[in-house]
Amino acid sequence: MCKFKKIRICGASGSGKTHLGEKLQKLTNIKFTPLDNLRYDFSKTHKHEVKRSDKEARKLLDKLLKQKSWIIDGGYYTLSKDTYDDADLIIFLNPSFGKRFLNTLKRFFRRIKEGKHEGLKNYADLTLSNVKLRKVWDEERPKLFKEMYDKKIHFFNSADEAFDWFSKNSK
Repeated sequence: MCKFKKIRICGASGSGKTHLGEKLQKLTNIKFTPLDNLRYDFSKTHKHEVKRSDKEARKLLDKLLKQKSWIIDGGYYTLSKDTYDDADLIIFLNPSFGKRFLNTLKRFFRRIKEGKHEGLKNYADLTLSNVKLRKVWDEERPKLFKEMYDKKIHFFNSADEAFDWFSKNSK
């Protein structure tokens, strides 16, 4: 039985949030939901993902937060601040900039291979975002989150490091 019922995973693009969320779901049997799945409609009826309205995304998130347990990853802080407040555990993934860049590149090629319609523009946008927000993710956000959520936040350099810690400390 897992002592953490509501788990929030955060980090920059390419930090390993979804990888960790999927592993934690298998370990705990707690449903994992990437915030991207609330923010975007990835249904096969569209050639590309379609961004949902703030109201629609908020409605989906509110429904999720009513659950007894959840694992959520992603950014969208203005949409999801209450996920941090409600979480029993916050996992902050903060690998090096180079590792995030490499992970984003691997994801781009994996999605192309899977037949997903993620274009070069999306990859370029993610890479540019990582460059622009490098100082924010590497320095500012960890400090701010530590101040705000000191009792329930843990920082890791990789998803595997976080998973190992969780496996030892979640019972």
